Amino acid sequence: MNRDHALRPAVVAQAVAIAEDLKRLGWWSDTPPSAEAMADPGAFGMKTLTPGHWLQFVLLERVADLASGNGSFPVGSSVATWAFRELSCYDDTEGLLKLLHGFDALFQPSFMRVAAAWDPTLDRFLSDLSYVDGDALFGLPDRIDPATWAQQQAELEVLFNGPPRVNWQAAETGRTALMAAIAFGCDHVEQLLLEHGADTTLTDRSGRTAADWRILRLQARLRRLLPSAGGVQSARLAQLYFPDTRTLSTALVALELRGPVAVDALAALPPADPAVVMALGDDPVSALARLQPPFWTRPTEE
Repeated sequence: MNRDHALRPAVVAQAVAIAEDLKRLGWWSDTPPSAEAMADPGAFGMKTLTPGHWLQFVLLERVADLASGNGSFPVGSSVATWAFRELSCYDDTEGLLKLLHGFDALFQPSFMRVAAAWDPTLDRFLSDLSYVDGDALFGLPDRIDPATWAQQQAELEVLFNGPPRVNWQAAETGRTALMAAIAFGCDHVEQLLLEHGADTTLTDRSGRTAADWRILRLQARLRRLLPSAGGVQSARLAQLYFPDTRTLSTALVALELRGPVAVDALAALPPADPAVVMALGDDPVSALARLQPPFWTRPTEE
């Protein structure tokens, strides 16, 4: 089963859901934009099209074309990043924003999405995906090759065929099912595993726990949001450890600023990734945060 064939049912279903929500919002049109408007609409149609027109007549038309076999699906998508910036000012668009997040997530190489393509009954666990840089986290290839596909199917069969082994670990990496669920934003899978007693103290071959993978996911999501926050020069992540309870504090996102930042610059960060955001200053907390190296720095501008 190649990647396009595996993705097609989920992509088509997501496109149908987006179309239905456009109709609910009253953004669906029976009349296409003029030829002049379509000739050079710019990125996301921002030159000549309304958001609804771009979604209907560019995005969904392109999806329909690819789903019919005219080309391959992309290896990444950033529609939701644009949507959070442009559509948040409109009323009642929360549902559409979530659908576009789900659309982006379909094109990320994903350990859990391989499982869903293999076993459609897992789709219900993947209904709350948020975008994450899967390639940076798991190092999976852009296109899942047959050998990798077969290996992951065999490993996942052990977990999901019959009584679940909630503490399953991948043979080569030591990554647990819980780590995979956290890394790819599969919140329903994570909750299910925890309810069945998944061990949060297990480590992978790199010594990371499930809590460490949550921080990696937060970093990946922030890396997608920070480039659009023009006033941020660099970002650090810090946590306090409480030895009495053996717990970590909520993650502190410490930003080195070079100018003003919009109050909603990080509004797209899902509530599943709790974090306290602060600007670095001259206070003691900032001094502690600066002990952490930046995980993101804006490229030097010429």
